[in-house]
Amino acid sequence: MSDGLCWFHHLPEELVITIFTYLDHATLIAIRRVCRYWNRLAKIPLLWRHVDLRSASDRVTLTTLWRLVNHIIPLRLLSSLCLAKRSTRTRFRLFSVALISKIAASCPNLERIVLENCDLGEVNSYHFPPSCVDLSLIRCEIPCDWFGNLQPVFITGFQPHLHSLDLSRSTRVDAKILRAIRTAFPNLIKLHLSGCFRLSFSSVMSEVSQIDSLKDLSVARIGCISDECLYRWRDRLRRFARLDLSLTVDSASLARYSVLGISYVATGNAELEMFRFSWPTARLEDDEVGPVVEELSGMERLRRVVVSDLGSGRAVETEIRRRLSPVVVRFVSATEVATNWGGR
Repeated sequence: MSDGLCWFHHLPEELVITIFTYLDHATLIAIRRVCRYWNRLAKIPLLWRHVDLRSASDRVTLTTLWRLVNHIIPLRLLSSLCLAKRSTRTRFRLFSVALISKIAASCPNLERIVLENCDLGEVNSYHFPPSCVDLSLIRCEIPCDWFGNLQPVFITGFQPHLHSLDLSRSTRVDAKILRAIRTAFPNLIKLHLSGCFRLSFSSVMSEVSQIDSLKDLSVARIGCISDECLYRWRDRLRRFARLDLSLTVDSASLARYSVLGISYVATGNAELEMFRFSWPTARLEDDEVGPVVEELSGMERLRRVVVSDLGSGRAVETEIRRRLSPVVVRFVSATEVATNWGGR
């Protein structure tokens, strides 16, 4: 340009802001150093309502967060906050009590918090904002009393409003923590416990069966699920709208529940919308497989089915898709790990 400015500076400001909305927040932080013009636009509150720094997991530190909270992020407009540490070998302490207390006091609209691979030893559940309704602690180091020490929560109002809790692959999640969760969050709608190896299917169902509001449950990879277990809890399982029972284990010696066990869940379930399960190696023409497909095809609200461990070939998968149409059917391998049930 003849005036010495980049062509980007001649675009309307509204268009530049629109382009910036397609950038992740790690990139927004970087482009602030380009010039004063970009620095001003990169701090527009509209761009920082949903903060996701998971793509910059190796560079985010406690100091970085303090700088963002004090100078960039419009805390009163912040709606969601997602943080992660990419390395799975060492967990790091990203939060301090002072930082999370400042966020809780200054973010009246913060409804969703996602933390991945973080150490939560310095903070407790009652430090989080009372406005939070969706909390994900994926692969996090959760202290044994993290959910048990909840007396202050009843005062702040955080406890009754939490509707979604994801503890997938977090260590130390056992029956004691699950009992504390059931007591503290009676209005829970979604609970994901995929890969919590200290839990068993029976211990999970004995607690969640007392949460009447729960409609979305994931218990993938927590151990073997027998036909007897499914039959015992069939009445409660049939009240779920989204259910993940997939058992993607590596050892072929572990017993898997049969197609008959799946029918205990499917039969008479009028609420089921999304269903994920492990199917034993079987052919569609077998006496047990056909009726289950027919049962699933008769569910009016069913929209998505994810099947693992089919092992019957592409022709059988095509036939299952045809018989379950218009339901979306996805087949995955036995080694695929369920990391995000909602998006699969």
